[in-house]
Amino acid sequence: VGSLAIDLASGVVGEQLADDQKASALVDRFLADLEASEKAAN
Repeated sequence: VGSLAIDLASGVVGEQLADDQKASALVDRFLADLEASEKAAN
């Protein structure tokens, strides 16, 4: 499931996520953005 999510995310953001470091950074950025949007909504 995680691999599929990364494949889909790479298409959405237009980034090649072949290496794990880039993929990890993208996930971290996504989670940080999600947290920020949840805090802004409250």
